[in-house]
Amino acid sequence: MLKKLTIAITAATVVGTSLYGANVEGMNFYKQVKSYKKGELKKANRNASVKEALAAVKAKTGLILDFRSEDEKNAGKIPVAHEIRADHFTKELDAVIKKNKIKNIDTVYLVCRTGSRAAYQTMAWDGLMAHIQKTKPNFNIVAKTLSLKSYAESCNGIESLEDNTKNTHLAKKKINLKLATDGLYYSDKCTNVKFK
Repeated sequence: MLKKLTIAITAATVVGTSLYGANVEGMNFYKQVKSYKKGELKKANRNASVKEALAAVKAKTGLILDFRSEDEKNAGKIPVAHEIRADHFTKELDAVIKKNKIKNIDTVYLVCRTGSRAAYQTMAWDGLMAHIQKTKPNFNIVAKTLSLKSYAESCNGIESLEDNTKNTHLAKKKINLKLATDGLYYSDKCTNVKFK
């Protein structure tokens, strides 16, 4: 009896694996996320403008969440962004909401270096919203990506460590940060800023 049961369980495991498996030969998951970012998010208007994100933060209807690594943040951080670790995304978001006594938000704006991690997080966020809506059908917070490059180009100030502004992602994108008299860094192309 035990032998038959073991065979049955093994057979079910093999069948289950073949039913849900996928041939990964030639698959590039990172490329798929980039494709999603360029196609689906753009089509759904989920790549936010800097103006939109800052207006939402000012109106207290949105949060900017920065989940880059520490060295990336040291090279350039949006002052109003909340630092979140990607591997503790939802737990740390809960902490931000509690600490800042936030009651209502419509949108979370996700910042990363190239946008790919933010795109991946929007995919996960959509799954989370779908799960929550099973019990709370009217609950919805939209996740959008926000480009650090666009932020720097919009001539808004960035917090940075002076020795970390060179050889960064922004520098590679031909955005050179320069210290201004207000203590923040701006693109050296900004004309509305007084540089030191």
